[in-house]
Amino acid sequence: MITEERIACDYERTGHIQAASKAAHFDAFRDEQALLARVFDHRVELVSRADQRSEVGTEIYHGLLVDERSAALNPARYVEGLAPASNTLDALQTAFLETGGAQCGICTPGMLMAGRAYLDAGGGPDDDAIREAIAGNLCRCTGYTKIVEAIARAASQGSSQ
Repeated sequence: MITEERIACDYERTGHIQAASKAAHFDAFRDEQALLARVFDHRVELVSRADQRSEVGTEIYHGLLVDERSAALNPARYVEGLAPASNTLDALQTAFLETGGAQCGICTPGMLMAGRAYLDAGGGPDDDAIREAIAGNLCRCTGYTKIVEAIARAASQGSSQ
């Protein structure tokens, strides 16, 4: 997104090292390494206590978790750059605005996410299918009529973005 929206925020890959101050922490690093690989296809390296001197110049820790893909940015410039990027609404957001689907706003983030997942999966303007897709989100304002209408409108416009 930073590249796509041309956000000038001093983004750079910096890497990140976590040090285990206890043996149990290094064991937790193993679990974290497996989770990151399995769920996010993100590879991190475990460095044993015996090999850590080359990374940090000491053997005081019980091992390291090294993430070479970690990155850093200037948060103020990033937030500043998000403002222009956020001025564009997609078809689903526009439909929520035009139909009054946002209503009080409390359930709107969840409804937008559920609506987006429904549309991205190829869902069409079928009221019953839309109601099933948003069933995990509670709206305390109405009977979901405006929300369903908004998602159906976006689906009719071929929204997949």
